[in-house]
Amino acid sequence: MISNKLLEEANAELSRAKIKRIIRKRVCFSLAISTIIGFILYKMTHIFVSISIIPVGGLIGFFSLMFELLLQRNRRETLVEKELPFVSTVLAMGANHVPPFSVLKNLIELHAFSQTK
Repeated sequence: MISNKLLEEANAELSRAKIKRIIRKRVCFSLAISTIIGFILYKMTHIFVSISIIPVGGLIGFFSLMFELLLQRNRRETLVEKELPFVSTVLAMGANHVPPFSVLKNLIELHAFSQTK
């Protein structure tokens, strides 16, 4: 149904089983809603229940899954933005082979550093 690569990319912090459980809950929830909507459509228009359940259930399942993946991506981007300054400082120190204070002085403008000459 959904490839393992997509599940791993959804969120690096969650296990595959937990992500599958989240998707399974979404599908069950969307199936219940689509059954109710399909029954209403059947009563109103006298079409077969299966004809009305399949497209509505598919749309609800698709959009709920896309919304979940979008939320996971936004959470990952926020985590990367929080970690980026520290990682760039460590990489700069490693590349230049210099003590931490000289790198910090170059990267961050501190009032105490600007007063010392």
